[in-house]
Amino acid sequence: MWAPRALKIVSALLAVLAVAGNAHAQLVNLDVRRAVKLDKMVLTMMVQCTVQNQFPDQSIAAYRVAIHPSDAEALHFLQACEHTDCFTDADGQRRLLSKTVEEDRDHGAQLYSFALTEPLMPGEERTLIIKYGFGQALKPVPESNVQTSKQVLKFDVSSEFFSPYVTLQDALELKTASGWTIDAVRSDSNDVKKISTGIVSRNVLAGVQPYTYTPVRVLVSGNSPLLKLDSFRKIFTVSHWGNVNVREEYDLRNFGTALRGQNSRVDYDRGQHFNSVPKLRFRLPPDASNVYYRDWDGNVTSSTLHKPGVRTRIFDATLRFPLFGGWKNAFWISYDLPASSLLSQCVGESTRFQLVGIVAPTIDASSILIDDLVVAVSLPEGSHAYDAFVNGLDVETIDFGRNPATLAFKGRPVLELHMGTVLTGLSVAPSVVVEYRFSPLSLLLGPFMIISFILLGFVAWILLGYMSDVLIITPADAVRMTHPVYAKEKGQFAALCEGVMRVSAALHTLAAGISIPDQLQFFEEKSHALVLELGALRSAVKSLEADVASPVFFTHVSNLVDLYNEWIPLKEQQVRREPMAGDRLRELDGCLELELADLKFALGSI
Repeated sequence: MWAPRALKIVSALLAVLAVAGNAHAQLVNLDVRRAVKLDKMVLTMMVQCTVQNQFPDQSIAAYRVAIHPSDAEALHFLQACEHTDCFTDADGQRRLLSKTVEEDRDHGAQLYSFALTEPLMPGEERTLIIKYGFGQALKPVPESNVQTSKQVLKFDVSSEFFSPYVTLQDALELKTASGWTIDAVRSDSNDVKKISTGIVSRNVLAGVQPYTYTPVRVLVSGNSPLLKLDSFRKIFTVSHWGNVNVREEYDLRNFGTALRGQNSRVDYDRGQHFNSVPKLRFRLPPDASNVYYRDWDGNVTSSTLHKPGVRTRIFDATLRFPLFGGWKNAFWISYDLPASSLLSQCVGESTRFQLVGIVAPTIDASSILIDDLVVAVSLPEGSHAYDAFVNGLDVETIDFGRNPATLAFKGRPVLELHMGTVLTGLSVAPSVVVEYRFSPLSLLLGPFMIISFILLGFVAWILLGYMSDVLIITPADAVRMTHPVYAKEKGQFAALCEGVMRVSAALHTLAAGISIPDQLQFFEEKSHALVLELGALRSAVKSLEADVASPVFFTHVSNLVDLYNEWIPLKEQQVRREPMAGDRLRELDGCLELELADLKFALGSI
C-alpha cells in the first residue's frame, strides 16, 4: 500500500461515515492505481483495483464500473478480470469477467456490472484489473489547419477514479507514446503535475467519494496520423481444394486535424507537413500468397511485398497523394491462405469441419477504431448444419444467404456477422469460429458441372452445324430480308435461272445445226465452252442468289457476251459458203440474242 496503515484505517472510517445509506457502501475500493497511456491513435486506461466487502453478513457477486457521461461516447472497449496477467497471457480470454449494462438514473452515469468468478465474502479482499479503451477521445485544436502547422490535440481524464464506491486511495499516472509531446495540463486540482514532456502524475488522494469527477485537460502535439475505419468487411471464401481466400475491404479515414486549403507537394517533400499517411502497410500471415489489391480512388501508385522474417509478410502500398486529415480512401486487398492453417476436422466426426479466422484487419496499427465491422464466411456448396460465433466480441446480428457462384446448383452458403463498433488491438485478437457439415462427395459437384457444360456445348455445336443454313444469317441477309422488295427479287432470280437454261438449250441446238465439216469442230468447241460457262453461271445463280451485289454474276455475263461476239465473223463466213446453213444460223442467232437480252435485263434489274 502507498499510504501508512493508520491513514488507511482513518480514511476507511471517514468514508464509511460519509457514505452511510449509499446502496453500494458495503463495497470499498481500498487501493486504486490508474495508468493512462496515449497510444498513437487510442487512449487506454489500465486500473488495478483492490476491493473489500465491508458488509458484515452478506456476500457480493458483482463489481460495478461507472462511466462518466462525458466519456461514454468515446468508450469502445471495457474488460475486467481477477488476475494481473489476464491481458498479457495468451489464455487470458477464458478468464475475463462477463458484464451486463445497467443505468444509474440518479447520477446519469452508465454502469457495467461484472460478475465475479466467486462471491466476495464479508471482509474479503480481491484485486481486479479493469481496462478501458477510448477510440475517439482525442480532439484536434483547432479542427483544421494549414499543411505546415503543428498538430495539437486535446483529451480529458478524470483526476479521481470515477466509481460508484468509496475509494480510500487513488493514484494516477499518464504517459504518452513516442511521437507525442505534452504541451500543457489544465486542471482545477493542484495535485496534477507535468513531470516531463511525456509523463503527468498526480499525488495520492485519500477518501474519494462515489461519483467524484474532476476533469483534467491535457494538450499534446505530434505529427502522428489518427486513423479509423468507417467500415471494415472481412470475407473468408472457404475451399476444400487447398486454399482459403481472404478479402479485406477498407473504408479508411484520417480524423486528425483537417487540412485547410490546398496541399503543397513542394512543402511535403521538404518535410513541412503534419498528420499525413504516405503509404499503407499491412502485416499479412507468413504463408499468404496471391496477394493483390484494388484501389477504388486510384490513389495507390505502387506496391511491394517482402518477407522480413518467418512470422509475417509485409505488404506496402504507396499513395500518390498522402492521406491528410479529413481525407479518406476506399480499397481492398485479397490473399490466399492454406486451408490447413484455418480449417480443421472436428474430433470424431469425419463430415464436420471448423474454420477459425482472425477478425482484426491486417493494416499496420497497434489499435484502430472500426465503426462498422462485418465478417462474412462463404462456405463450400453442399455445406449444411452450420453455426458461427466470435471469440472476444459481441455479435449483434447474423445474416444467412447464398452466393450464386459460377457452375453451382444452389450457390454457396454465406454467413454475415455484424459486430457494430469495435476497438481492436487492446486484447487477445478476436477470431471467428464457424462449424459446418460437408460431405467429401460434394467436392465432385464442381467437376461434374464443368464436364456437363463441356458436353452440352459440344452437342450444341453439332446441332448448330446442321442448322447453319437456317440459323446463320449474314448482316446483308438481315438487311435485305427486311426490305419490301425481297419477294420481288426472289422472282427475278427464278426467271434468271430459267433464262440460263433456255440459253443452254439454244446453244445445243446451234451445235447440232452446224453441217460444214471445216467449221463444225470449231463451232462445237465454242458451243461446248459456252455451255460450260452457262452451267457455271447457273450454279452461281443458285448458290449466290442471297447476295445480289456479287460480282460473279457480272463476270459470267461479260464472258458470255465475249463468246457471242466471237461468233459474229464465223457466222458471216458460214452464211457466204452455205446459204441453208446461214438461214439456220440467223434463226438461232436471233433466238440467242433474245435469250441474252433477257439474261442481261434480269441481271441488270437486280
